[in-house]
Amino acid sequence: MRFNLSKLFAFLGFSGRSQNSGYSQNSECSQDSGCSKAQDISKSQNSTLSQNSTKSQNISCPFIFLKMRAVSKWFTSSRYSAFYPQSLQESPKKQILKIIAVVSFFILLFLLEFFLYTGSININLAERKIAPNLQYLFGTDWLGRDMFERTLLGLKQSLFIGIFAAIGSSFIALFLASVASLGGKIISYLVSLLTDTFLALPHIILLILIAFAFGGTANSVMFAVILTHWPRLTKLLHSEIMQLKHKEYILVSKKLGKKPLFIFMHHILPSIFPQFLVGTLLLFPHAIIHTAALSFLGFGFSPHEPSIGILLAESMTYISTGYWWLAFFPGLALVFTVKAFDVLARAIQNLLSVYNKG
Repeated sequence: MRFNLSKLFAFLGFSGRSQNSGYSQNSECSQDSGCSKAQDISKSQNSTLSQNSTKSQNISCPFIFLKMRAVSKWFTSSRYSAFYPQSLQESPKKQILKIIAVVSFFILLFLLEFFLYTGSININLAERKIAPNLQYLFGTDWLGRDMFERTLLGLKQSLFIGIFAAIGSSFIALFLASVASLGGKIISYLVSLLTDTFLALPHIILLILIAFAFGGTANSVMFAVILTHWPRLTKLLHSEIMQLKHKEYILVSKKLGKKPLFIFMHHILPSIFPQFLVGTLLLFPHAIIHTAALSFLGFGFSPHEPSIGILLAESMTYISTGYWWLAFFPGLALVFTVKAFDVLARAIQNLLSVYNKG
């Protein structure tokens, strides 16, 4: 994609010439009937600038807003659509392809783990600390264990805990938002106070305290993530429900004598389901990262059990001696997984927005 910057700057009115030269160009333009209005505006501009010579500029000020508007149309043309965000360019078909690609990635991940993992990871001291090659794609660790198998198994464990934690946390958010919106001012105030309290506390410290209180096992890590990731989604759903309560069809349903539970199940819940779905998907990356962080700090799994956090913690001992693959591949797998969930959530969000507009 090539375009002439000098023409763009000239179009905007930025030039190295003086105002007189610019006026001469406008006088040449006056030969055409279509430029008569532009000549009048530029003459009035030059008379204004002559009264205040200290503020002389090389920009045609009366034209700048009109020109910027034309530039915005120029950039939104099909030739320069790359300047705009992808969510505004991509069609629903591309969003569906993204969803299929991410789902296929996770299916492939579980299939690889199912066929490669035989129940235990063999220790082979004769092949320890081998760099990545065709036989060992991710290399081996200090005990000769295949890092590819350990990374897949650790990613599977982090995924399961993160998914269950995100789903549990999202249902807590839905319940509290519903109670706060439909239960009166006092209950709404109490839920808001509880939400603000959780948001005010340091997140990682709260995770550690809850995980330690539940025993430091894998289930305690899952409970810690569930009990700490609901506040932001609660605020979002609460605001959405409060807006829906003042809609005309909700007020008509109340006047017809419908009970609050009926109104919530048949009118409010279907309306907030897209926000609930996207919010749940966006909780997955946070839950997976915090699960890995807790296991990195020593919570949730014993050292012989593979987890992304444990793999990264163990690699800290050897990474300074040149065994970079021990930390690189588990970290890269975690980044790809988190990004895949983010892409999936954004694609579903854009697809739902197109559906609602349609």
